[in-house]
Amino acid sequence: MERRAAIQILAALAAGATLPPDLVETLRAGLGSPVPESERHSIDAWEQTAYEYASFLWPLPPAEIIGNLGADLADLREAIQRASDDTTRLGLHRISARLAAVMAMALHETGDFLAASRWWRTARRVADVSGDREVGAWICGRQAMMLAQSIGLTDKALKLADEARHLAAGHPNAGAAEAQATSAKVLAGRDATGARRTLDELMETFARLPEAVSQEHTAIWGWPERQLMQNRTAVLLALGDSSAPSSPPFVIARSLICSKAGPASN
Repeated sequence: MERRAAIQILAALAAGATLPPDLVETLRAGLGSPVPESERHSIDAWEQTAYEYASFLWPLPPAEIIGNLGADLADLREAIQRASDDTTRLGLHRISARLAAVMAMALHETGDFLAASRWWRTARRVADVSGDREVGAWICGRQAMMLAQSIGLTDKALKLADEARHLAAGHPNAGAAEAQATSAKVLAGRDATGARRTLDELMETFARLPEAVSQEHTAIWGWPERQLMQNRTAVLLALGDSSAPSSPPFVIARSLICSKAGPASN
């Protein structure tokens, strides 16, 4: 059923038709459901597929992403059904959570915010099923940022940012960084002191990010220095601060960590 829906979506896109909501919903509804065990599937192959979508999301037209991703989600649903052990099943749920978030972002780009909201909700639910709090934090943080920037739902964005921080549980990851960046931007128009404090927290988080996150310049779940620079600049401009230091953000972030740790011993 899911693959047939995906094929119909692709056909509609090729004909330039409006995306049929019921077909997109067929794909969404199947994610995260309890399924029987039968055979093992390669998580590595699906990780690579997810990485490709995370890399192609912005360069490609959103309708192209939606159609192709729909077909792959149908295949992923079948892979979950055939998973032979809990480790494989949970790993595939983790990947499907990330791909559901990509679908949400693509739908958001088409202006279909209600459909996007449903896919965000599914992404969060499936991340919870997978037990991967880091992926859950990234999904909440990313949705918070998009709601704040594109739609202006700042109160909901702050709640999602809080949820992302809760899931991150003090660990430096992309979800925590997204949440802090979102909160700093929203607070810049409400509470200058809170915005600056949150911005300092973001700088510290960035300084502690694993290289796999801070050096990821292609996939959307990376958080490279340019992302820090863009968010920091936006917050300072919103605060009316024209005296931003000329040092690179990473240098500033490292200096914050060192100042809290005290002088290094020789």
